[in-house]
Amino acid sequence: MPHPRLGAVLHTMQTNGSKRTFIVSLYVWFLRTMAVLCLIAALMNWAQLTGITQNGNLRFDMLDTHWRMLKTVLAVILPAAGLGLWMTQSWGVVLWLFAMCLELLAFGVWTELFEPRSMTVLTHSIAILFWALLSAGIFIEKRRQQRTGFEHL
Repeated sequence: MPHPRLGAVLHTMQTNGSKRTFIVSLYVWFLRTMAVLCLIAALMNWAQLTGITQNGNLRFDMLDTHWRMLKTVLAVILPAAGLGLWMTQSWGVVLWLFAMCLELLAFGVWTELFEPRSMTVLTHSIAILFWALLSAGIFIEKRRQQRTGFEHL
């Protein structure tokens, strides 16, 4: 008897009468996980900007200009990216990649302006690498299926 969670994963592989491959199902689960994390990060960002957390020390009017720019861009992009990722839309992936790259630059390259956050750089790099591997796997799977005459993924 399969584990209940495995049954749920296998159930998601069948949609609208067509079968999804395992890699496509994994990709959808990854995007939705990243969507939840984006929405949590967006809520935390807004809580900081409005002074709800950190005893108001990270309120927008108390930040330096470079922090204001970063926090404002992320406050707008992260919720939109989360929505797009949840719906598995390509624009959501683009916004997510933009936000991740922006944070990689801020906390990995521009460390003289922003504080270095090695864990943020590491986790974002792993997430982007995992996304790239899944995307490459889907591309290879589509190519293989087109060659065999089965074009529905």
